[in-house]
Amino acid sequence: MKTGSFRLLLIIAIIIGVVIRLLVIIPYQPEHGAVLQAAMAKGFMKTGEFTMQYGPIFEFENLNPAPSQHFPPFYPYLIAIHAGTPDFNLDILKSLSLRLAFITTLFIFLLTRKSFGYISALFTTSVWILHAAMIDNASKCLSENLQIITIISFLSLFFQSREKPWMLLPAGFALGLAYLTKSTLPFFGTIFVILIAVIVLCGSNTKLIPWATAGFVAFVAVILPWGFRNYTLFGTFDTSPYIDSTINAFLSHPLYFFTGLAKNALPMFSVIAVPFFLFFSEIRKARISDPGDFLLLFFSMGVFILSLFYATSFYVSEGAFLPVNSMRYSLLTFVPLIWLILKHIDWDTQSAKLRAQVAVYIALCSAISILFIAVIQIDKPLINEMDIALSKKTVSVLNEKEITPPFKVGFIKEINKNDFYYYLFALEKEFGAISDIQLGYIDNLESPEILISSPGVKIPNGYHRYKIVDEIIKPHKTWESQEHVIYLRNDYR
Repeated sequence: MKTGSFRLLLIIAIIIGVVIRLLVIIPYQPEHGAVLQAAMAKGFMKTGEFTMQYGPIFEFENLNPAPSQHFPPFYPYLIAIHAGTPDFNLDILKSLSLRLAFITTLFIFLLTRKSFGYISALFTTSVWILHAAMIDNASKCLSENLQIITIISFLSLFFQSREKPWMLLPAGFALGLAYLTKSTLPFFGTIFVILIAVIVLCGSNTKLIPWATAGFVAFVAVILPWGFRNYTLFGTFDTSPYIDSTINAFLSHPLYFFTGLAKNALPMFSVIAVPFFLFFSEIRKARISDPGDFLLLFFSMGVFILSLFYATSFYVSEGAFLPVNSMRYSLLTFVPLIWLILKHIDWDTQSAKLRAQVAVYIALCSAISILFIAVIQIDKPLINEMDIALSKKTVSVLNEKEITPPFKVGFIKEINKNDFYYYLFALEKEFGAISDIQLGYIDNLESPEILISSPGVKIPNGYHRYKIVDEIIKPHKTWESQEHVIYLRNDYR
């Protein structure tokens, strides 16, 4: 394949990726995690504090919001700035997510072009924008795009510091913003120190040490206000129970833990497997003595391993295996690994065979992405079928009737933890974010019941409202073989 044709192929792939992003983000509702962050944004605009209300996300004026540490503040803060007014809706959230998706793509293109040239930038951008996990992220309006921007900013500034030591100061600032975007990776400060040590040891550049100290101080200065606020309110500096949950998962259910490890490893490895093996001959040229190669590999594999353990702890604690979520956890490894590959490729001198292999890879990415779109299109019927299957298997709906439209009530019997989780997953797909569903229980009956009510519904006497929606999913000793009652809104959308 000639260079001109190869360049045209990459441009066409990017155009296809742009179209796919538009197709997935416009018609679909954001995931409940994104809606919760929108709730924090609305709380910030109303109270000046990141609060989480326990009721309707966009209609909580009469409720009592409480300070929240459920998510770090950077993405909710951007949502608040983007909205400009507390009276916003999900379309504004989708608009911000779409802009972030394209800003991230443009950012990756510009940084790659600066370091590796035009064709390398087209290649990186095309495989990025066509990645199924990022397409899924765009459709759900999650914060991954923002975290990718901050992480690659950190990496780019960090590598420039070898020639310009003062770059370590903004690098520390960028790393702090990455932490405040998604603090499920609480090793960011440690990795900063390790990377500096590697550069100093491999390059004997002691001039970096003062700027490295300044960069680390900048990192701490960015995250300290949020950590101090959390410690004052909740007694913990971090928002993520990552380390504790992983250790507890391993100690309490070791066999289940390793099962989850194996399940999550496959989709996560698929993120990097194809480009890794496609360019294996080029990667072999990498010299570990080169600090740049070592840092890219160290950062990528470190993030990959820690993300794998985090996904596994989630699997053990929640009993849920969601392959696309697992893939999303490892996306931070994608761009650094591509950069590691590009350090050893000169597109002008590489063989036509390699360009043909890349063309096949791009075509494969396009096909997978288009298939992903097709799956999303038929997602609602699939969820309905899942709902029906659950009803036949574990759910008995009794006395279903309309009560005070648009609500209906049904009774669920003998539903275990995992079935209940997937039933709620079906409800989320059918009715919107489950964060808008309130949970309570009757404690004065012989057989306790679970109530899931629609937003704004007055909780009957004897029910106690839970504050955190995750309580819906957590195991409850009275769930087994008990009768449950669920209230649903028919017109939730």
